[in-house]
Amino acid sequence: MKPNEAECWIVNLIRNARLNAKIDSKLGHVVMGTQPLSPYQQLVEKIDSLSMRSEHLAGLIERKSKQKNPESIDSWNTIKQ
Repeated sequence: MKPNEAECWIVNLIRNARLNAKIDSKLGHVVMGTQPLSPYQQLVEKIDSLSMRSEHLAGLIERKSKQKNPESIDSWNTIKQ
């Protein structure tokens, strides 16, 4: 692809995808920007991440305890029911 064709293709990509980007013709670079997240969105993402990590750690703890004492876990499950 010739440089002019490539530049047109990139410009169309930026326009069609509505990307926050611009082309630096002198350096031949595409500079991409990101939109900052709102504090609310940052909090929601952090909570989701912590929730998934907590579930994963709980699963690991349960598996480890089953490996060490399979009888005590079975008796605990019958007590809970």
